[in-house]
Amino acid sequence: MSLASRRTGVSTLLALVVFGFLPSAPAGLRDGGVDPANMGRGSWIYILPTATAGLGGNVPAVSNLTSLMIYLKNQGLQYVVIKAAQAETVFTVSGNPQFTPTVVAAAHAAGLKIFGYLYTAGQNVPGEIAMADYIFQQGADGLVYDAEIEWETVGGNAAARSALATQLCSAVRSNWPNKFMGLSTWPYRAVHPNLPYKEFAYHCDVIMPQAYWIELGVTPTACVTRVNNEWTSWKNGLTGIWTNAIKPFLMTGQGWSSSSGTVTPAQITEFENALRTIANPVSPGGFKAVDYWRAELHPAGIWDAIRTNFLANPYSNAPVIQFVPTVTVGATTANIAWPTDQVADGVVEYGLSSGYDHASTNASLLWYRTVSLSGLSPDTTYHFRVGSKGTNNLAGVSADYVFTTTTVAVSDIIIDQEPANNTGGNAIAYLGSWTANITGSAYLGSFRYASGIFNLGFPDRTARFVPNIATAGNYDVYAAWAASATGGNRCTNAPFRIYNGSLTTTRVNQEANGNSFQLIASHKFFPQGTASYVELGNDVTESGGGGDIVVADAVKLVYVPPLPSPPSIATPPQNLTVNQGNLATFTVSAAGTAPLAYQWKHANTNIPGATASSYVKVNAQPADAGTYSVVITNSFGATNSALVVLTVNIPPSITIQPLEQTVRVGSNVTFTVTATGTPAPAYQWRFNGTNLAGAHADSYQRPDAQIADAGDYSVVVTNAAGSVTSSNARLTVSPWQPLQFQTITRLPDGRVQFVIMGNSNATLWIDHAPSLPPVWLELTNLLTPGGPVTFTDDGATNDPQRFYRARQ
Repeated sequence: MSLASRRTGVSTLLALVVFGFLPSAPAGLRDGGVDPANMGRGSWIYILPTATAGLGGNVPAVSNLTSLMIYLKNQGLQYVVIKAAQAETVFTVSGNPQFTPTVVAAAHAAGLKIFGYLYTAGQNVPGEIAMADYIFQQGADGLVYDAEIEWETVGGNAAARSALATQLCSAVRSNWPNKFMGLSTWPYRAVHPNLPYKEFAYHCDVIMPQAYWIELGVTPTACVTRVNNEWTSWKNGLTGIWTNAIKPFLMTGQGWSSSSGTVTPAQITEFENALRTIANPVSPGGFKAVDYWRAELHPAGIWDAIRTNFLANPYSNAPVIQFVPTVTVGATTANIAWPTDQVADGVVEYGLSSGYDHASTNASLLWYRTVSLSGLSPDTTYHFRVGSKGTNNLAGVSADYVFTTTTVAVSDIIIDQEPANNTGGNAIAYLGSWTANITGSAYLGSFRYASGIFNLGFPDRTARFVPNIATAGNYDVYAAWAASATGGNRCTNAPFRIYNGSLTTTRVNQEANGNSFQLIASHKFFPQGTASYVELGNDVTESGGGGDIVVADAVKLVYVPPLPSPPSIATPPQNLTVNQGNLATFTVSAAGTAPLAYQWKHANTNIPGATASSYVKVNAQPADAGTYSVVITNSFGATNSALVVLTVNIPPSITIQPLEQTVRVGSNVTFTVTATGTPAPAYQWRFNGTNLAGAHADSYQRPDAQIADAGDYSVVVTNAAGSVTSSNARLTVSPWQPLQFQTITRLPDGRVQFVIMGNSNATLWIDHAPSLPPVWLELTNLLTPGGPVTFTDDGATNDPQRFYRARQ
């Protein structure tokens, strides 16, 4: 006789790797602040030297890389796409690579995002992966695949094309998980059905059909409608993982004329209106971006149409001053320029301190504006800040910066008593009666005089010398007069009143020190213009001889340059944290006698070529992290900035994926992932794509697994530089089968032998009891293989009866 019982156990897991794909990250900002859902507007450049030469002759004001990028910015562009590679080869013009860090820096300085485009053919995928790496290593904000006719036949069949596209795009996405990527391709899918669209789109952030309506022989509206309908049909046909290929759409419009027809501003407006108003747009949330092929072929009128149409979401923020303003200084002038993220005006507040007692404005609504300052003093340090107000009436303001004007040679300003002798806007004006053209020992041989009046502070005769100050600054003031012998008729306290915004008076003895220029005031600041003056009056005290006169001859102003000064740092560089592959830009604002020289250092070692007030590290990598500083020198000394730290965030990477497991009901299950990244990543485990509450460690435990717990487990690993999702780990939970005693036999020697059918790969316990109610005693335990288990109870020879049970 026997009693049999069963105990439920625990289970294990099964992991499944999905096709080798690395999915595109969830919707959101890419590195550099690129927003795939709201790209704004852009234009393409095929041959850069043609663009820098007047944009193909259509915009003569564009003459170099800097003016090109500023012009593009002021047409309302947010980005520019430039050819960088042809299949597995760097694209060159006249033997020189076209897409370089210099080009990237010029775009960024103008406040533009810059994307390199790769014309992909699929015939050398490793070579094209290397080209994508090259583009990002130049500092690009993004990559655009231009996939056209070659991808319709490469590989020989659809399966091969799918594998090649997956090989290319998944490798580039793995290498650059947080960079923007777009797919530029055919507008009408029905005409070109064989290209592996979904494989490209799966890994990209936007889809960019080439809507060239003139070449297609239709109106802009008809082109937009057909493109929208065909891609909507494609989108609606996607299932499974391929629904991840549904991305925002950014149509590339026709911006050039050809033998097929002439592009007009009206067509540009019609094109963008069609995108804005089309029913059921294929782009999720509607079309929020547009660009045009190609910039160096846009007629001037097309630029006007591009600038005045606008698809992107309206700005709800104050204008963002995107970079430290660029300052170009002269001795008495400064031009200050800066880009903003939206159209806005510009104002520069400036002064000798951060109190900013002056302001200059550029009221034009621009994306990149320049404000000019004049009337500055040479070799003088000014504080300034810039501000911009957008069309939403919100204003953004920069931090405080400084600039130092250059030294200049300023000619002496001499004003003579005879108006005919004065030039350059310098003048003399008389009040009351003055006796003229008296020859004597005087400047230019003659002078004038007036009788004194003994009423101090109230002259009735004045000679006002008015200088035309071209260079504001400090001046020493001199006067000349024809002197007499002691006790003569010259006054001994002739008043010279100096007005430079405030009034001071100095009195001189005109009986002495005459016949040459005598210093009467030192370091008087005179602003630019003709508002200042030096005035001689006839209000004097009576001397012993009586009948005193005052002599008006000449006045001279001698510019006093500021004392030379060693460099000083007004705005030091700041600590930076950037994501791997992004730009790292350090800036310093310094004062001191020009010229100033700069040398940036990394880990206290000079960086070759880093000799400007800003240092830009393109494509920052972990090896670039550490301390940075700058040494600033001039002829009068040197100063070192404090050390600042560059931190390079490294996107997370999964080195060991969670594994599949198969267990039985009731088992405890643990999934584990191993990942790297800087800063240390965070974790979110998911079950069948849904986040598991509280599952934020590098492992996830599922106790007492049940049938309902079977499914796919994955983990999203995230840090400040990005995120990556693991492959799915399949958990299979098997139910326990009932234990069965198949046979129980009493052997001739009294032992008991029985055969038990149980669950394989599980521990089997066999217990016995001599009587009922049972008091169970363990006989044995063993790991059961597959199939039945035979066991002999050697201790049963003397018992008339024995009860058994099995547990597993």
